[in-house]
Amino acid sequence: MVVFVAVFVALVLRQLRWVIPFLKGARHFYKGDFDRAKSHYQDALQAIKRLELREGSPRALVLSRLAGTYLLSADYDKAETATKEALAIREQKFGSEHVDVAGCLNNLGMHGVSLGNYPEADAFFTRARDILEKSLKPGHAMLGIMQINFAYLRIHQGRFAEAEQHALAGKAAFEKRSKRYGLCLAGAMTNLGVIYRKQDRLGEADAAYSLAEAHMVKAGGPDHPFLSKVFCGLANVRLAQNNLAEAKELAKRARARAEETWGPDHPEVADSMHVLANICKTEGKHAEAESLYRECLRIREKILGAEHPDVVESLDAYADLLRRMGRESEAVEMIARARAIPLWSAAPEQAVSQPLP
Repeated sequence: MVVFVAVFVALVLRQLRWVIPFLKGARHFYKGDFDRAKSHYQDALQAIKRLELREGSPRALVLSRLAGTYLLSADYDKAETATKEALAIREQKFGSEHVDVAGCLNNLGMHGVSLGNYPEADAFFTRARDILEKSLKPGHAMLGIMQINFAYLRIHQGRFAEAEQHALAGKAAFEKRSKRYGLCLAGAMTNLGVIYRKQDRLGEADAAYSLAEAHMVKAGGPDHPFLSKVFCGLANVRLAQNNLAEAKELAKRARARAEETWGPDHPEVADSMHVLANICKTEGKHAEAESLYRECLRIREKILGAEHPDVVESLDAYADLLRRMGRESEAVEMIARARAIPLWSAAPEQAVSQPLP
């Protein structure tokens, strides 16, 4: 009996070598401290390697979570590599119709949206949803997350009626359990804010963003990184309402939050710069606007690639500024660059998606 207990304790302690850093990573991820989460997940992965675990599931789980941190930090190649490795492990172990496989497919869908490949993202999201609907009971949290992610995709495709249906379904899935899923509910409300603003339903957009902020602060604290998306969205609403002073303050808060979290070269920093440039252009501060547009374009081309829909948005807005400044030949050149980019759709905005484990 003593030997049995000793062996059991030894096995438990062996597993804890990767479980403890993994749980630390999960805690920091939920709090929005993604750098520390990434570090702990990498430690867990190294522990699994040292332990030479024959069971592949722990490695797949850690890889999937680590891929989420890579995706958020715009390290898209590492995100794709980690997700595909996790997917291969899970498909080999569980088959192609398992819930854990759906989690990897969902994350590949988010990767596709981030890089502007909307048809590929649609295929991954659809396959993930189909697996989850076969495997889970209606009302499961993972199905609610898929609704949020379909809203995220449809926003980028410019299909706002469908996006609203998905976002409302995501909201309904989490509003009665906001204590546990507050960030998910905040994500659904952020997406509704984007949709309403795109449709010039500014009062509804304002209310949606305000609720998103409240739920995000309650769930993740007042310094959560995702608040930059809410501030950016509210800045767009205030700009549409011609409240330029408040719009600029919100855009500056969005930029500061994004730079503090991700550093200077990140798509969310570029998004806040784009909004600030739009505000400066409306104010007639053309030199300041041009500097912001130029830097925004540099970041987007560097991180997202020269043919990303967000690059088209930057080129079009920059061209409009150049025309206002009387620099017609430069504006024409910018427009020509934009029109040469093949697009699946061009409706970039500060929408929100959610990873699955």
